Amino acid sequence: MSIVTRVLDLARGADAFEARDWSRARDLLRDAVSADTSDEALEMLAVSSWWLDGPTARLARECQYRSLRRAGDDLGAARVAIALAWDATIFASDTAVARGWAARARSLLESTPPGEEHAWLELREATLDGAGSATYAEIRRRAHGLGAFDAEMTAAVLEGDARVAEGEIEGGLACMDEALAAACGDELEHPVAITFACCQLFAACGRVRDYDHAFQWCQRVADLCERRNIWSVLSATRCSYAAILIARGRFAEAERLLVAAESRYGGKELPNHRARALAWLADLRFRQGRLDEAKRLIERAAPEPARHVTAAAIALAQGRGDDAGEHAAAYLRQGDPEQVVARAAALEILVRAEILSGRAGRAAELQQELAALAEQVGRPSVAGPSLVARAAVDEHRGDLESARLVLADAVELLERGKAPYEAAIARIELARVLTAAGRPEDGRKSRALGEQRLRELRAVDGAPALLTTRELAVLQLVAEGLSNPDIGRRLVISTHTVHRHVSNIMRKLAASSRAAAVARAAQLGLF
Repeated sequence: MSIVTRVLDLARGADAFEARDWSRARDLLRDAVSADTSDEALEMLAVSSWWLDGPTARLARECQYRSLRRAGDDLGAARVAIALAWDATIFASDTAVARGWAARARSLLESTPPGEEHAWLELREATLDGAGSATYAEIRRRAHGLGAFDAEMTAAVLEGDARVAEGEIEGGLACMDEALAAACGDELEHPVAITFACCQLFAACGRVRDYDHAFQWCQRVADLCERRNIWSVLSATRCSYAAILIARGRFAEAERLLVAAESRYGGKELPNHRARALAWLADLRFRQGRLDEAKRLIERAAPEPARHVTAAAIALAQGRGDDAGEHAAAYLRQGDPEQVVARAAALEILVRAEILSGRAGRAAELQQELAALAEQVGRPSVAGPSLVARAAVDEHRGDLESARLVLADAVELLERGKAPYEAAIARIELARVLTAAGRPEDGRKSRALGEQRLRELRAVDGAPALLTTRELAVLQLVAEGLSNPDIGRRLVISTHTVHRHVSNIMRKLAASSRAAAVARAAQLGLF
């Protein structure tokens, strides 16, 4: 490439960067990079690549780091080292790499006065060490004193997430609300700050099943992504949002998100994200009554721990108590302790599995553990499974009246908590207890209502799809700003095939442009 062409590409790349045309900026800047490229150009390449894909961003950052070290710019090199430390676990699960880059940053900052980089490094080190809310609150205070607003708001997100994990749900979500308001108000610029503000709130709401809280932010986050052309943020929140949709009984919408996520995360650079999407898709298939598909997805979802909860539920439904108990126990060993709803589900299954396997004493102990967790969290999403488990223990002891009353409470609690699938299953359990207690007519009514609710939940899923699975995958990548050649490389199909899919999408959605197709798809709930 001639010097003139390179200079022109750098200028065009800078213009594309300012216009937030990330794909064009990345392509132009990547082609124009050379040994003497400025730090500013490398920073633009890294940021534009960050919004599109991890590997290119990493390569750009590593090139930028080497350039700054050669120039003797320790502060700049530390800043880039911190970015690489974040990216090592955002785009992969390379904790050792993250710790290595954080250590380099710490060494480089030893002789520099306190500044924004110090706040970001403290945050990175705290997340690697699994710090509690008090640590993040202190970092937040220091970041505020340094005028490092993006770091301050990221600390607020992480403080809030930790407080939710510690059981202080309302206060924790309030911290995260402030950070997300700052992101939606275009006050944040750092990619990590924006992404954490959006993603962590949805993840926290999913953990405690505060669906109304999450839904209040959905459209605002979508508006933010459209305004700043950062649809990858929604891509990163797919699994958390899909879990919310599944729990709310919106199966068709959840399926579209998860199918698109599986396609988006199909590359080698995001294997853990893909496994998580497959695990949630397996859970959805189980709820839809499609057990064979669920089993196949569980096998593909390794090593994601959540797959064990669905495997346990399938085994319990088929009367295989020992298998159900083995999978539920595996999740409790391997899963994230902060995922209290999943832990409650696993504990409920384990209680019933132990009863089925003739270990009633152990079942009673586990039920008490689940009851303590429900009291600590104080949410219907955990209290419901706790009541179902208690009813199972009462029924085994022969106290059918107590089991009936507890299950009736569970049904009401789950319906108030907007968990229609769990409420329907609890109704069917109630029907069995009513029948055993000599009230067959009441049992028949309860079973009929529970099965009707299940049919309603699953019937929505049977509607014909507007777009094919492949078209949805293509449209998702169009929404993320990728060009046809980029999409072809991502999905391993020809550019011509991509063009054909895009034409079909625009025709089906009656859209006159790619942007209009994305907007129309969002209106229809296809994302």
